[in-house]
Amino acid sequence: METVIPKEKENCKCEIVKYKTSDSQYNCLKDFDVNIYSCLKNDRITVILPNEFIVKISRSKKLVILRQKTNEKSIVTPDGTRYEYFNVPNDSHQNINIIYPGQQYQRNLQGIEKPLTIRSDEDFVRTDKNRTKFCFLGFTVKQSLFSLNGIRITIRVYTKDSNKSMRIRICPEHQSFFVVHLLENKINRCTSSEFLCEHL
Repeated sequence: METVIPKEKENCKCEIVKYKTSDSQYNCLKDFDVNIYSCLKNDRITVILPNEFIVKISRSKKLVILRQKTNEKSIVTPDGTRYEYFNVPNDSHQNINIIYPGQQYQRNLQGIEKPLTIRSDEDFVRTDKNRTKFCFLGFTVKQSLFSLNGIRITIRVYTKDSNKSMRIRICPEHQSFFVVHLLENKINRCTSSEFLCEHL
């Protein structure tokens, strides 16, 4: 795949690589261990986050969060139904819990009801009729479900400095995104995909 010369942003030292295929790659080189890959052929944006987390957002509006260390995953479909895959001790199969929109409980495939998803103090989910928010140590992933402007994904990445963070906004339908760095009260627009739609 031939590339256009990488461009480095002067303010934040982030790198954007644009390919002749219209695909692009974004790397934050300074404060955040974050990479974004936009692949038009696969109709998918992939965000690689710290601690081996991968977020995949497809044009079909499906959201997938993969925890590479454990191979557990979360999937949210366009209608807001959430599938949580859990490892089972001493078993090669995973348990799947299904949470339907508006439910205050979850039901697994055996019909057993459990409280809403909490994997640990550093990995849990908050949900209401308008959004699903995944909370992890160092970042959050929020999917706005039924807004008038369509589905939108917002990823916030934090550092040990409480005044410094990064925000990534993604529109699954149009496969467009933009990145801003937030330092105290200043918002620095870092980069964006070639096309920005009205959903962002």
